[in-house]
Amino acid sequence: MQSPKRFGCLNCGKEFEVRSPDDIYTEANRKYKKASYDDMLPMTKECLWCKEKNEIYWYKPNSN
Repeated sequence: MQSPKRFGCLNCGKEFEVRSPDDIYTEANRKYKKASYDDMLPMTKECLWCKEKNEIYWYKPNSN
Protein backbone atom coordinates (compact mmCIF):
# COMPACT_ATOMS: atom_id res chain seq x y z
CA MET A 1 0.00 0.00 0.00
CA GLN A 2 1.02 3.56 -0.65
CA SER A 3 1.75 6.19 1.99
CA PRO A 4 -1.25 8.33 2.96
CA LYS A 5 -1.87 11.58 1.07
CA ARG A 6 -2.71 14.79 2.94
CA PHE A 7 -5.36 17.31 1.94
CA GLY A 8 -7.02 20.26 3.65
CA CYS A 9 -10.77 20.42 4.11
CA LEU A 10 -12.35 22.75 1.56
CA ASN A 11 -14.62 24.20 4.24
CA CYS A 12 -12.52 24.61 7.41
CA GLY A 13 -8.96 23.97 6.16
CA LYS A 14 -8.16 21.25 8.71
CA GLU A 15 -5.79 18.64 7.35
CA PHE A 16 -6.85 15.03 6.82
CA GLU A 17 -5.26 11.91 5.34
CA VAL A 18 -6.57 9.57 2.68
CA ARG A 19 -5.14 6.25 1.59
CA SER A 20 -5.20 4.67 -1.83
CA PRO A 21 -8.09 2.24 -2.20
CA ASP A 22 -5.68 -0.33 -3.69
CA ASP A 23 -2.33 -0.70 -5.45
CA ILE A 24 -3.76 0.24 -8.86
CA TYR A 25 -5.23 3.69 -8.13
CA THR A 26 -2.30 5.50 -6.54
CA GLU A 27 -2.47 9.14 -7.67
CA ALA A 28 -4.80 11.38 -5.67
CA ASN A 29 -6.16 14.73 -6.83
CA ARG A 30 -8.97 17.07 -5.87
CA LYS A 31 -9.61 17.98 -9.47
CA TYR A 32 -11.68 15.77 -11.69
CA LYS A 33 -9.72 14.87 -14.82
CA LYS A 34 -11.56 13.39 -17.74
CA ALA A 35 -10.63 9.73 -17.70
CA SER A 36 -12.18 6.52 -18.88
CA TYR A 37 -14.49 4.86 -16.38
CA ASP A 38 -11.93 2.33 -15.14
CA ASP A 39 -9.04 4.85 -14.85
CA MET A 40 -10.54 6.80 -11.92
CA LEU A 41 -12.18 6.09 -8.56
CA PRO A 42 -13.93 8.86 -6.62
CA MET A 43 -13.68 8.88 -2.82
CA THR A 44 -15.64 11.04 -0.41
CA LYS A 45 -13.91 11.90 2.85
CA GLU A 46 -15.95 13.56 5.60
CA CYS A 47 -14.04 16.11 7.67
CA LEU A 48 -13.85 15.08 11.32
CA TRP A 49 -14.15 18.69 12.48
CA CYS A 50 -16.84 20.35 10.35
CA LYS A 51 -18.42 17.28 8.66
CA GLU A 52 -17.93 18.74 5.16
CA LYS A 53 -17.75 16.09 2.46
CA ASN A 54 -14.51 16.38 0.47
CA GLU A 55 -14.24 14.64 -2.90
CA ILE A 56 -10.89 13.06 -3.80
CA TYR A 57 -10.25 11.37 -7.13
CA TRP A 58 -7.87 8.43 -7.40
CA TYR A 59 -6.25 7.74 -10.75
CA LYS A 60 -4.12 5.03 -12.25
CA PRO A 61 -0.59 6.31 -12.87
CA ASN A 62 -0.20 8.04 -16.26
CA SER A 63 -3.97 8.26 -16.95
CA ASN A 64 -5.28 11.54 -18.41
